[in-house]
Amino acid sequence: MTIGAAATADAWSRRYYCEDIWRPFFVADPDRPGWLRSDRPGAFASSFPAVKARGTFRVFVLGGSIAKLLHEEQGPGDLGAALQEALPSLSVETLNCGMMGYDTFREALLEAEVLEYAPDLLVFLTGHYEGIDAVPVPIWVDDARARRKAIAAYRARLKTLGAAPGTRGGDSDAIADARDAAFARNLAENVRRARARGVEAAVVVPPRNYREPAEVGRTLHDARFLPGWLRFLRGDHRGARRLWRESLAGARGGDEKAFTWGFIARCEERLGLWAQARKSFERTARFDRTAMCGAAGQEAIRSVVKREGGIVVEADRMFRALAHPRMPGLETFNERKNWKPRLNRLVNLEIVSALRQSPRLRSLPWDRARIRKLKACAPKPGGPGTAEDGFLIMSYALVELSKPDFSRLSTLSVFYLDALLSERPGWFRDLPALVEQTRARRRQTHGDPLAPDAVLLARLHWHLGEVRLLRKERARAIKDFSRSLELDPKQPWALWSLALAQFLSGRRTLGERRLREAVRLAAGHPRRDDILAAAEVLSRPAPRAGRSGSSPRRPA
Repeated sequence: MTIGAAATADAWSRRYYCEDIWRPFFVADPDRPGWLRSDRPGAFASSFPAVKARGTFRVFVLGGSIAKLLHEEQGPGDLGAALQEALPSLSVETLNCGMMGYDTFREALLEAEVLEYAPDLLVFLTGHYEGIDAVPVPIWVDDARARRKAIAAYRARLKTLGAAPGTRGGDSDAIADARDAAFARNLAENVRRARARGVEAAVVVPPRNYREPAEVGRTLHDARFLPGWLRFLRGDHRGARRLWRESLAGARGGDEKAFTWGFIARCEERLGLWAQARKSFERTARFDRTAMCGAAGQEAIRSVVKREGGIVVEADRMFRALAHPRMPGLETFNERKNWKPRLNRLVNLEIVSALRQSPRLRSLPWDRARIRKLKACAPKPGGPGTAEDGFLIMSYALVELSKPDFSRLSTLSVFYLDALLSERPGWFRDLPALVEQTRARRRQTHGDPLAPDAVLLARLHWHLGEVRLLRKERARAIKDFSRSLELDPKQPWALWSLALAQFLSGRRTLGERRLREAVRLAAGHPRRDDILAAAEVLSRPAPRAGRSGSSPRRPA
């Protein structure tokens, strides 16, 4: 790691993992005597009376950014509003303590504090950001001196990582096992502590980030994956499926298997094999050990919470039941921020439903008629149903293309753009205007900049060209690749993609010329070996296309 990268990682760790970890989350509100307010950078400006009034049902939400999002959409998307609607005869106080990057260690420190504020319920939405691989410190300590030692050990462990938490491309099964075991141990203790104080604890099994990180570490142009991808682009979905299934025997790791199973599912979707597509897609989840709250983390939540007597909220099963059989085509959008407020509303309803089944909370004055009305108004998951959804998704695509170490195809962006192009085709008629609109909206909500327009437009045209290939719009793909290279001639991967488009269009001589240019341009490129390997695969004679089967029928 370079000095600059190490400094950036250290600053990231201090900002999200060390800052304010010892200071109380809530302090006396100077503007309202007898009230407490949040006092943590990045927290909601929430406040509540220090002494809980009679007839009040007090809820604290703990977890990382996905927990924070349950409160980010005011109105129907807000958990507090949903609970108040379901319990109209009570005064519901919902204090959302979700924080960027929180893990079970810091949730334990926060839980110890909020248990002193007479809560009736703790809602945990956790597991997406277990930033420390197997936290090596006790998370529950009652002595102040011991707690300070625990925090010091936690910070020391951070320094040994050498990079910002979340960089897990090289995770081994042993590391993943240790992380999963630590998560289960910490979560069990957190639920146990709440119940020992007579407080109910509900833990959400969150929808998994289906495209993270399997498609971050790999791309469509990896030499081992490419032969199947060429068949897929030619429409030979049976042939692609067969090649990818055969390649699994030699897969080097879980991420490669996860990536491959995901595209086997895509072949089966194109062939109309919906039941097989679902099974293949679930295999992706099992092999993707590095996923934040992947299959292992979800099962840990289910087993641990049931054992400790907590309330399990099955948001993941709910989501998959609603999204299938359109999965795996829609897992592109299962990044939590792209779904708001619709996914948040559905998760909130699952929380309400789970609470009503709890023996200790069943006797609360739930208003069934209002709950039925809430459910009737809740939209189903889907693609970018609103312009705001579309701009959020566009923002995520451009963030992928803005990364300083960007050096190869961003598979995430290709599929984001593919889905968005289907829903908002008019947006792509003026790419500079689209980039500017997206930049302005992102600056308002996040404040973090994207790459300069000249950089983004070159990469955006390249990735749109890949989308055109996926759609068999090869002439338009060639135009996009050519425009990308006009804007930035020093992109060997874009030249490689142009060669691919020309090969697929039957212009083999021209494609070979472009391929030689890409190989020359790759000298000194960080992915030079990948480009050479991919060029060697592309230069082989084209196989005879098999029958791809009839067009898939949408299931009833």
